[in-house]
Amino acid sequence: MPSYRFAMFFVVFFLFLTHGCTDVLGPNNRDAAPTEVVERADANEPTPSPEEVHHSEEIALPEEKISQDAPLPEKITPEIPAEAETPPPPSKEVFSPNQTLRFALDLSNGKFAYSIQKDAQALIADASLGLLLDGESGLIGNFELERVTQTAVDTSWNPVWGQHATIQDKHNESIFFLRETTGEKRALKLVVRVFNDAVAFRYQIEGKAPGQTIRISDELTSFKIVKQGTAWSIPLSFDTNEKLYTKGSLTDVQDANTPITFRLDDGKHMAIHEADLENYAGFSLKKENGALKVTLPPADKASPTVKVVGQTPFETPWRVILVTNSAAGLVESTTILNLNDPCVICTTNTNWITPRKYVGIWWEIHKGISLWKDGPNAAATTNNAKRYIDFASRAGLPGFLAEGWNIGWDGGSMDFLKANSQFDLQEVVRYGKSKQPPVNFIAHMETNADVAGLERQLDSALDLYQSLGIDTIKTGYVGDIPKYHHASQGMVTHYQEVLKKAATRKIMVNVHEPIKPTGMRRKYPNLMSGEGARGMEYNAWSAGNPPSHTLTLPFTRILGGPLDYTPGIFYIKWSPQRLPDSPFSGSPMGVVHTTRARQLALYVLLFSGVQMVTDLPEHYNAGPGQGFAPEFAFIREVPVTWDETKVLTAQIGEYAVIARRSGNRWFLGAGTDTTPRTLSVPLSFLGSGTFVAKIFADGAGADVNNNPEPVSVTERDVTAAETLGITMAGSGGQAIIFTPK
Repeated sequence: MPSYRFAMFFVVFFLFLTHGCTDVLGPNNRDAAPTEVVERADANEPTPSPEEVHHSEEIALPEEKISQDAPLPEKITPEIPAEAETPPPPSKEVFSPNQTLRFALDLSNGKFAYSIQKDAQALIADASLGLLLDGESGLIGNFELERVTQTAVDTSWNPVWGQHATIQDKHNESIFFLRETTGEKRALKLVVRVFNDAVAFRYQIEGKAPGQTIRISDELTSFKIVKQGTAWSIPLSFDTNEKLYTKGSLTDVQDANTPITFRLDDGKHMAIHEADLENYAGFSLKKENGALKVTLPPADKASPTVKVVGQTPFETPWRVILVTNSAAGLVESTTILNLNDPCVICTTNTNWITPRKYVGIWWEIHKGISLWKDGPNAAATTNNAKRYIDFASRAGLPGFLAEGWNIGWDGGSMDFLKANSQFDLQEVVRYGKSKQPPVNFIAHMETNADVAGLERQLDSALDLYQSLGIDTIKTGYVGDIPKYHHASQGMVTHYQEVLKKAATRKIMVNVHEPIKPTGMRRKYPNLMSGEGARGMEYNAWSAGNPPSHTLTLPFTRILGGPLDYTPGIFYIKWSPQRLPDSPFSGSPMGVVHTTRARQLALYVLLFSGVQMVTDLPEHYNAGPGQGFAPEFAFIREVPVTWDETKVLTAQIGEYAVIARRSGNRWFLGAGTDTTPRTLSVPLSFLGSGTFVAKIFADGAGADVNNNPEPVSVTERDVTAAETLGITMAGSGGQAIIFTPK
């Protein structure tokens, strides 16, 4: 009796000859066989060719032995695959590259909202999205998701200057293509990027057609934080950020400017801000329905309904939520910069952009011993300028600022081309350049809120400065600007236009009374610094800034960009007799609420591309007629641009230790609030080898109220294996230079 296998082969062969293989194996053979093979193949292998498929079919007969008693099947019926499944809908989630941060878009039941999770725990939930438009219905919901494009990015770039020599940009991006299901069925894109330390999103408005004018009357973006915690914030204002930060419960915040920073009860830290602020209004926050909602200043004070005007296609700035495991992560983050456009002025040589320290005729005016205005007590005179320039050159400080140098400080219109009667602009510039090392003049351009006046003169003034070799300007916008709030769309455009025009003449810019920084220095690296915070001048004529203030700024205001705080006061309690006609004659005589050692540390704690050496020249001497005080060496040596930045330990507003590397040297700045502290700091950041640590610490008996100026200067050898004890008096600090031995 022949075997079953032989009988099966005979039957198949006979039917093949009489009916053909298609009838035997079934009508779906050519589709079924490849499906079977692909299922067996590795998912990464290519789809087999028809020849390979047929070969597979031929060897696909069963090899196992079958009982001879088994009945012969009447017919061989191959498995017919089911119809292809409907592809899943596009994902509404975006994860960080390390999978710890998650953004989720919610379009259910007509909603337009989002949520954010960190380590699978909710941080922000059911937070609204959308835009209200003047003259037409808003883009607020009833969207369907047409498609999603996804991109993973992992690149790096080198800034012209900053806190890091190289910056990695690693994120996942999803663009959600949305269309209304009702009404005009307009299109809207929501672009989302998720980094390992942040979530960012922006709107791209398509409109009905390209070139359509749109008027945004409100933005519905909100941040509904579902965790408890602590907040550091300044109150909402469209015109100033010069306020002290308030520390309080997260839930008690009613309004705020950004950046606003949070420490959640589980130890995580968050900050809300924006990036790439162009052709839009800077946003503040106001509490509505349990969430912090975006609020915008009007485009024109006379027409408060419309906030932003644009042409389609039109995009908003990025709305950014930083999320880190510690306060250190906020400072070390580069997300704000990564969300800005690459440099647009780097197609030619940028060696004219030179971060620097500078001195200036400034502190003496705020202390009331001289005046901005022309006259017998004018601060900006040619002779006084030369005195400061002599000091700057002797100290190796390459910049000199003279506030009050030009016409207009007596209450008239500011003239940025003509000097006051006692100031010879050409001679001052020439004298500075003749010194070895040279000292470059910084042209002060205070508008006194007359923005239109500056715009009329801007090209001519910049041309003059360029012809004289002036490579830096300091602009100012004190006062109530007609038509515009400082944070309005019109002023955002103005500030950027100044940067553009200055760049074409190779001029750097330091902006006071600015819009908040949002990373624009990546696109225009001639933006060296800005104010936009309560600075040193408040210590001259008010109750002053508490020591916690400069321990809060790195984790709040400076998250957006560099700050020209103007540190370096040595005569902490200097209280000179004020002039009767000083604008500060009726104000209380202020004092600096830190020790001198803390003033040294501020050059590391507070990041800026230009750093002022603020005190009067003679105050940096060891005594009358003597040379520089030993501790002045730190200010002379500390750089202002860095290759690497690390926060070694910090609690916002209480203490901070920050180390920054320039070349092969590290510089450390530490500070404490009113509590005396000793912090143990591992030196593992140093790397291999032995370093000489030159330590500038609070001296014996240092006391902020009674004896704030003693500084101890010592040296010792250290290695990365050691832990250094940093001892500080109340309101004190410490500064250290680590040099390879």
